[in-house]
Amino acid sequence: MAEQESKDIEADQNERILNDIRALPWSEFVAHELMRGFAPEYHSESYASRLQKVQTFMKTPRELEKTLAIGFLLCLDSFLFIFTLLPIRIVMAVIQFCRKFMLHPHQICDILRGLVFLICCIFIRNLDISVIYHVVRGQSVIKLYVIYNILDILDKLFASFGQDILDTLFWTTSQYKTKNGTLFQIFQYFFLSVVYVFLHTILVLVQSVALNVAVNSHSKALLTIIISNQFVELKGSVFKRFDRFNLFQMSCADARERFQNLLLIGIVCLRNLTQYAYSTDYLWEILPDFLMVMVSEVFVDWVKHAFITKFNNISAEVYLDYREALAKDVAVSRRLDSHSHHSDLICRRMGLTPLPIGCLIYRVMAQSITLTGKFDTFIAIGVYLMLILMKMLNSKYILAKAAHYLRKANERRSKIDSRNAKAERHDSVSAPYDRNSHKKDVNASPNTQLRQRSTVAPSLDKIDRYTLCSSRIV
Repeated sequence: MAEQESKDIEADQNERILNDIRALPWSEFVAHELMRGFAPEYHSESYASRLQKVQTFMKTPRELEKTLAIGFLLCLDSFLFIFTLLPIRIVMAVIQFCRKFMLHPHQICDILRGLVFLICCIFIRNLDISVIYHVVRGQSVIKLYVIYNILDILDKLFASFGQDILDTLFWTTSQYKTKNGTLFQIFQYFFLSVVYVFLHTILVLVQSVALNVAVNSHSKALLTIIISNQFVELKGSVFKRFDRFNLFQMSCADARERFQNLLLIGIVCLRNLTQYAYSTDYLWEILPDFLMVMVSEVFVDWVKHAFITKFNNISAEVYLDYREALAKDVAVSRRLDSHSHHSDLICRRMGLTPLPIGCLIYRVMAQSITLTGKFDTFIAIGVYLMLILMKMLNSKYILAKAAHYLRKANERRSKIDSRNAKAERHDSVSAPYDRNSHKKDVNASPNTQLRQRSTVAPSLDKIDRYTLCSSRIV
């Protein structure tokens, strides 16, 4: 009743003001319009919230790039593991088996991973890329648009299911000694893993061929489609409801997308330079197209995350929590009781699939580079040692950054706890003591009490790339 009376009084005041202004003579009305002002100092709360949104909008790209940088390095670390440490670990496992006729579960998993990679490399080596190139090149613009979108959707579907297949294979193998897994199941999941990696390799190969067609086409139609699809992504994400978990999935997806696109650009660049005898003039000719793809992707990521944080009232400090979650993954994977290898844990978090990309890299390298003599073999050994050094330096840097992010998170958390403790002490001193405030709610039903005890706030540690959050997956 009181609220309705206040609304009626406000409506009468507004009507009186409008009638008074309308009744002014023309000279006074013109003077009123020229001299009329406003008083923002009386609405500080509204302007403060808008100022906060603008500051968050401007701060988001910087915090996003820090998060994507550590995500990019984690993807690089998982990818380099396939070519550097995995062969050495397999050789060490074989030597141990020849000596003691015994293998640890993680060594068996390394051998199976290497066998899957080797078999798929043998299959993909006999595939004729030129046929795929000319098939894609001969399509119309509309068909290219449809093909490119289908490839993008299939890539996400393969990535979401592929890591589950590999994890199932490794788990079944580790359970074979305890009689929980049978030899038939191991061969079954091994066959599924080979089929998955081979099909996903073909899919990534077609993506690289599509990018190659886009660069070499005179009309640049496919290149325009690739860049326009990045801006279409804004429409599908900016004007939708997001929470911090969906935004975390999107950040991981953006880091993985940058890494994979950079690898695809490197593959296309190597293939074209091989065709033109490594001409620097041709490199400068195709370099603007590659830069256009990467710059547009970075720009779209900035705008997308900035508007999502603005529309959903998400602070830019949420990216500190994302970096802390990635740092926890690095720390957990280094424990002796870790349930998964570091590469598998990162791949599940980021949605990366290093085995198919590794098979594609091998296929392109085998077609573009030939070793004819001892000098070439010596260079190949030197490149392999450099890759190992890069892997070690990257891992050391990741460990240092992860320790830094965890330390900063603990400091930030301790500051918040001390601030809350001071506020609680102040409230307990200033507020009168309520004798009934510490009593249980006896009127609450047992189901309500159980639900209150079992309600736990979700954590970023449980969110991977394809976890269902807020009734959808980003």
